[in-house]
Amino acid sequence: MAKTARIKLKDRTLENDIKYRAPLSYRYLRIIAWVCLIIAQIGMVAKLNIRIVPGSEQQIGWVKDMGEIFATFPLPLFLLANFAVMYQKRDSWKKIIMFYGGVALGLYIVANLVIIHYGYGFVNAFAPINFMDMAKAFGFILFGLGKTGLVFNIFIDLFLCALVFYFLNYNPKTFKGKKIYIFRSFVLIPILYEVASILIKYFVSLGQMDLPFFAFFLLTSKPPLMFAAIIALFVILKIEELRKKKQYHNNDFVKEHRKTNAHSLRFSIIIAITFFVAGIIDLIIYLSTSLALASKFVADIEDIDVASYLALYVISHLGFGDASTLLLVAPLTLLFSYTKIHKNKKIDPLIPAVGIALILFVYVEGIFQIVVVNVAKVVQMIKDILGNIE
Repeated sequence: MAKTARIKLKDRTLENDIKYRAPLSYRYLRIIAWVCLIIAQIGMVAKLNIRIVPGSEQQIGWVKDMGEIFATFPLPLFLLANFAVMYQKRDSWKKIIMFYGGVALGLYIVANLVIIHYGYGFVNAFAPINFMDMAKAFGFILFGLGKTGLVFNIFIDLFLCALVFYFLNYNPKTFKGKKIYIFRSFVLIPILYEVASILIKYFVSLGQMDLPFFAFFLLTSKPPLMFAAIIALFVILKIEELRKKKQYHNNDFVKEHRKTNAHSLRFSIIIAITFFVAGIIDLIIYLSTSLALASKFVADIEDIDVASYLALYVISHLGFGDASTLLLVAPLTLLFSYTKIHKNKKIDPLIPAVGIALILFVYVEGIFQIVVVNVAKVVQMIKDILGNIE
């Protein structure tokens, strides 16, 4: 018994496994994430109302603040849940790519149709405008909402993570021997997409680029350090797999070990450490970059307060500072098992369906109430925005 206790977690098998099994699976993380996402959208509707009627902040400002707090949690939880799903279905590559790509494409189409049909129709009824000016106006509004506006783009992020996982782990028949490194290098595609998204946000936040709504819905919503943390987890698992194959000269051991509670706990600890480190680095970058940008802007603006505000505005739109949420999520990962499965898979598709339906209800009902109560102010705000663009 004492001998078994001295066996390291990384060397455990099903015969000498530990008893502890983390209670949270990918399904429970998804449910928590959807609840946070719905609350975030309620906050965004409240934020819209406050922008139209500034005096309402005294009554519903707490709803806006609550939404902004909860808006930071869905992404790391969704990413972690889908990280688990990808590994559990790692032999079904085509289904994984088609699912995440299909959901991202479907939501992109729906979001655009809603803006075109309802948004453009409403604006055009009060102030006739051509399509591109309308597209820029709605892009301006959505981008101005910050992370609460970008949070619905989360499925773009999930698709990019699926591509990273695919290029790191899939072994295509057409890439044999050293050619496999060519295939592995394709992982740069989703990484470069992330970099391009950050650059676009930078120029838009400085007012140097227009962003139509159909381009806005293609932007990533995750903070850069959060994306880096997920990539790090992919790489750690891959290195561990290669190391164990070399150490034991037996692929069966690797497969058996990954079924153990010991492996699940050990990797949960790795996730917690990775998230904690990424959160700390994100805070350091946020503070140092904010100071650097403020120093740069003050040379032109010559007003330290305005320069500081502009620097924080730019940094927040780039996503730096938001990954500090990982510091709060890190302890939760110790209760999470990425290998835990459920026998009844029929519940999984219902979770996003219910979540999306509730979000659509929040938007439709919320915006309807805003327009009905403040119709005159809504029309004036739209005219002001269109006037600024022209």
